[in-house]
Amino acid sequence: MEHNLKDDEYSVVALARIDAEAEVEAEDDEYDMEDDKAKSTEEALSQVFKDNFVAYYRSHVAHVNIVGRNFVSFHTLLGGIYEELQSQIDVIGELMRTLQAFMPSSLEYVVDHSHLSNEELSGTGLELLEAVYEDLEHLIDCYGHLNRCAIDDGHDEIANYAQERILSLKKHCWMLRSTLED
Repeated sequence: MEHNLKDDEYSVVALARIDAEAEVEAEDDEYDMEDDKAKSTEEALSQVFKDNFVAYYRSHVAHVNIVGRNFVSFHTLLGGIYEELQSQIDVIGELMRTLQAFMPSSLEYVVDHSHLSNEELSGTGLELLEAVYEDLEHLIDCYGHLNRCAIDDGHDEIANYAQERILSLKKHCWMLRSTLED
């Protein structure tokens, strides 16, 4: 019998969905609703787009600019992260279109309205990993907010997407935490 890793990945996603939903509810207090007044799925998805785009760029900068004796392992770890974030840009944009909304068309608008820093990203290898880790933790909160909005608005397919992204981002955070640990 041929083993299909892809089937295992989907099984893990399905089994972990209940855990992700419970953790999303627990993280509700962590996401600062005062900073994000998004009340609809469309608004929350737009914010996810902006924050994901900036997180992608910052993780790609860290991937390319990292130096030091752990270069190869850090470079590889960050490569997996930025590639996954980059792949979501089109997915999020297309989800916005399913809601008859448009993807933000101004890079300046995306950067200015992201909740992530648009300051220069530099530092040691560990500092770059820590910055990417913090960005991913924010994205987990942002996807949690999207999940709640999508459930409230009856967009189960978008809630499912948000839950899958939370699970994937948590895996990246685990890898980064493990790497950053003394």
